[in-house]
Amino acid sequence: PRTEGDSLRVTLRQSPVGAPSEAQVIARGQDGRALAQAEFRLAAGATEGEAVLELPTEIRNRVFRLDLAGEAGPGAVVLLDERFRRRPVGLLPGAEETADTPLIGDLFYLERALAPYAELRRDTAERLLARPLSVLILADRPIAPGAELDALTRFVNEGGTLIRFAGARLAERPDTLLPVPLRAERQLGGALSWEQPQRLAAFPEGSPFAGLPVPAEVSISRQVLAEPSARLAERIWARLADGTPLVTAESRGEGRIVLFHVTATAEWSDLPLSGLFVQMLRRLVALSAGVSGQEGEGML
Repeated sequence: PRTEGDSLRVTLRQSPVGAPSEAQVIARGQDGRALAQAEFRLAAGATEGEAVLELPTEIRNRVFRLDLAGEAGPGAVVLLDERFRRRPVGLLPGAEETADTPLIGDLFYLERALAPYAELRRDTAERLLARPLSVLILADRPIAPGAELDALTRFVNEGGTLIRFAGARLAERPDTLLPVPLRAERQLGGALSWEQPQRLAAFPEGSPFAGLPVPAEVSISRQVLAEPSARLAERIWARLADGTPLVTAESRGEGRIVLFHVTATAEWSDLPLSGLFVQMLRRLVALSAGVSGQEGEGML
């Protein structure tokens, strides 16, 4: 099988037969119950056919094996591992009315980077968290104290991954759901700064981004600085060439919080314009916990 958006596309191969033939693939849970099925239809003489299993995310992540109906043996069974689990991603912009504005909207680059690889959801924080969710991305969006802060804290503590992007709003109103305390906004280059835009350093060993090539054309012109502390170094997943953090992270409860110290738009850096941005986001989503269960149930 292979994943395509919300579907599992299954390929069947056989020795050619002289007449048209049909077969069924059955998706089963770990307890053996059938969750869904699809049919292969092969023309006379065909050696290969395809069937598509369309499954809601919560059902899809309960599929443990695929069986070819009426056949026995290892060639008729596929066991699905963690690679096949769906990881829904929720998106929350800083300003909903301008979130989709081409080139400058908070979610413009995020949606284009993740749409081919993840199930994206857009709604209020309350509605997003009412369903099982693997990742929640906040684009320069401060968190209101009270019910919203409590709900997001619970989401992280129960195994969710919270990814945040900095910006002018977050720099002015930092909150407690950050991997490091923030210090100040820093401008690199321009008429009001003596410093030049910074390139990215190679990703450190132990970072989820380790091994990714660093494009020479990516530069950072503004960032939010982290407050120096004894534990800052161990929370850095990506740095600029001068050693200041680009991405920091912290485990919190069963989940984690990740902060990009730049915006999710091209306003502060060239990062959202690069293929590296897509690769970094894909690795973060792959680190998250898959979801399971019926609507309204908790994280796996």
